[in-house]
Amino acid sequence: MAGVLAERGFTVRPVLIFDLCSGRYAAQILGRDDFRFISAFMPCRVSIYQTSDGKTFISRMNARAFAPMMPRELAEVLVQSSNEIEAVIARVVR
Repeated sequence: MAGVLAERGFTVRPVLIFDLCSGRYAAQILGRDDFRFISAFMPCRVSIYQTSDGKTFISRMNARAFAPMMPRELAEVLVQSSNEIEAVIARVVR
């Protein structure tokens, strides 16, 4: 993001955004008209950023907290996807 914003004249600290979407989960969400509304909140993005005091953070949508507000089948996909993303993060952060 910092590079894209720099091209537009803005200076920000680096932010890395990773798209960890599983085709299996994305297809379950995007393949149904009644679930497509969630496309703006796909739970597969993970960002890593550093604050001005040098602390590094990992940020992502809390799909498990969001899931109870969704239809049951969609909630299940959100929770499954969230669990897999948590496992990926756990393997990387040690």
